[in-house]
Amino acid sequence: MLRTLRCGRSAARLARVVLPILVLSLVAAMAIPAAASRPAEVIVLPGARSAEGIAAGRGTTFYAGDLFAGDIFRGSIRRGTAERFIDAPPGRMAVGMAADLRHDLLFVAGGFTGQGYVYDLRTGATVASYQFAAPSPHRPPPSHPPRSSMTWPSPATAPGSPIHDRPSCTSCRSAEPGSQGHRSGR
Repeated sequence: MLRTLRCGRSAARLARVVLPILVLSLVAAMAIPAAASRPAEVIVLPGARSAEGIAAGRGTTFYAGDLFAGDIFRGSIRRGTAERFIDAPPGRMAVGMAADLRHDLLFVAGGFTGQGYVYDLRTGATVASYQFAAPSPHRPPPSHPPRSSMTWPSPATAPGSPIHDRPSCTSCRSAEPGSQGHRSGR
């Protein structure tokens, strides 16, 4: 009987040491993937001159526009990356956009051009172009600063703009040192 009590005490001591270590290990194992999947604070739009408009795609995909060049970037909130998806023809602008995921279409407002564009989300091809109004005489001059990498705050981290609510640009800044970036509040 004495032998059984000693063995029980050893097991209790072992449990007091092992149990907290086991609990800490489980908590750490669950916390590491959660921290690793946090969205990026800033997403670079490589080669963009200015940034305007953003639309939520499927999952963690988003679309963002280059205001003056009209190019459209496709990115991933999860990976914190973006790349040029649509190299727009000269003369186009990309001011605002909305994605119709059911029909795989991206609708883009053309700003000072008075136009609107519809793109295929699978291929990037122009599906339609509409002239809604006469081009504005107040269009900015065609000379723009050289293309630089633009940084784009992640829509998932923008205050009050969760990705599922189709966030809009809250701010962006050029990645070039000393340059002025576009700011827009929506």
